[in-house]
Amino acid sequence: MATEDIPYNISDFATPDTKEEQDPDQPNKSVLHEMMTYIDGALSEHNSFDVIDLADTAKMDPRQQIAVHKLVTQHLRSVRNVLNDKIRELR
Repeated sequence: MATEDIPYNISDFATPDTKEEQDPDQPNKSVLHEMMTYIDGALSEHNSFDVIDLADTAKMDPRQQIAVHKLVTQHLRSVRNVLNDKIRELR
């Protein structure tokens, strides 16, 4: 079995750049803060009993309305957590 020395010369374009790239979402940081403000307002609105319609003409009974608002609140909290993580990354 013969062994040969293989030249391991690599051109410069094949190596990664050492400078760190800026996050493409950095210019949109203000938009993320506006979204956080909107989500906080929506959370306070849906996390209240004031939105429950107790009239007999309501399309859903109060238990169904509470269940829907709980799901909406849970979804808004998960979106808020994603936004918080992204804002922390941008700092």
